[in-house]
Amino acid sequence: MTGSLQLIDRNNNSFKVYPALIKNMELTAKLMPKLINPLMLNDTKFDQYKDYEQYTTEESYEGIQELISFALREQTNVENFDIRMVKRLFLEYKAIDKSNTKDNYKSHTTIVDRNGNEHIAYSYLLRDYEEAIGLVDWIDTLVLLNNFEDETIREHAIHMVYKALNEKESKEDIRRYLDLDFLREAFNIYYDLPMDYDHVLLNDKRIEVGTTINDDHGNEHRVYSAMLEHLDTILKNLPIIHTEKPGDSYGATMELLELAFNGKYTREQLEEFLDVESVGKVMGIYMGLPLASIECR
Repeated sequence: MTGSLQLIDRNNNSFKVYPALIKNMELTAKLMPKLINPLMLNDTKFDQYKDYEQYTTEESYEGIQELISFALREQTNVENFDIRMVKRLFLEYKAIDKSNTKDNYKSHTTIVDRNGNEHIAYSYLLRDYEEAIGLVDWIDTLVLLNNFEDETIREHAIHMVYKALNEKESKEDIRRYLDLDFLREAFNIYYDLPMDYDHVLLNDKRIEVGTTINDDHGNEHRVYSAMLEHLDTILKNLPIIHTEKPGDSYGATMELLELAFNGKYTREQLEEFLDVESVGKVMGIYMGLPLASIECR
């Protein structure tokens, strides 16, 4: 037998998780269709049930509560259980994680913003499932800048970040440091993405926003994505950059590049180590494009 997993919730309460008892296996099998959608088990080996779409949100929530009671071997208050905690509990209960060492599992992730400040983020609470699913329809995950440009979408995006940070920071404070990278990381954490379960086993994660690029001499430079407070400057400069007049686009491009490096370099310094190729990479990072589409290190 392996050691027992201890789940630690956001209020520092501890819960001991046990593997499934033989006597509960049949009941667990009956629960599985209710768990497919909320636990994101679609297209996994557990996705063998054809009728899981028939269950309402309330029925799925009841199924999760029953799963938790089996795994903890007691009835408990699940008010502070978030979706990542439940997914980690599920792996332990189904004996999918067979490691001999069990850490005290904390489901939070630390995001370090562009100024070096730490923010503790969580996936959505079970009780917030409907609100979380409602928010996801508003947020543009393909063109991140759209979340800043449209006022209605912006308010929903900021509210999502506010929820991900466990309502511990005011929305006014969030607006002061929010950039596209932070928004992306908060979104992935809040919805516990990607959908595969590999990342669920990682404990007490830490993420720093920004991307490091190397110049031709091997020197490292940290590049950051656009901030919410940059919006007016971006909207002013993008039309100029897209013109065919190099003289006009130069100044507009340099203004955005200065922001991309968080004001660390002057224009003269940027001219010394940036070439045309690297400018394209930096602008891609600044505009919040996925790193897979930008060949940078």
